[in-house]
Amino acid sequence: MNIRIEDKWLITSDKLNYILNEIKIIGVNDSFFKPNEENIGKEKYIPIGYFVEFDKLIEFISNLKIKESTANNLSELMKDIKTINKWVQEQLKSY
Repeated sequence: MNIRIEDKWLITSDKLNYILNEIKIIGVNDSFFKPNEENIGKEKYIPIGYFVEFDKLIEFISNLKIKESTANNLSELMKDIKTINKWVQEQLKSY
């Protein structure tokens, strides 16, 4: 399984888990990866979550997006949550 979401995440799997990977591009001054001429600009996948159930992975992604909200009050947050829920449904329909 290799499912890309927004060029931000990659869902993979093994025999036991669904794995959510964050997609990173290796940069020249990257402190996390060891950049060299061969890997600069290439994608690297960092596992950020292991899930036994696919719906828990989707819930985790939704929560990540909610935490990125710039809402200043509950009304704005509720609007963001509705938008995120709609986005999740659209992503699931495309697969």
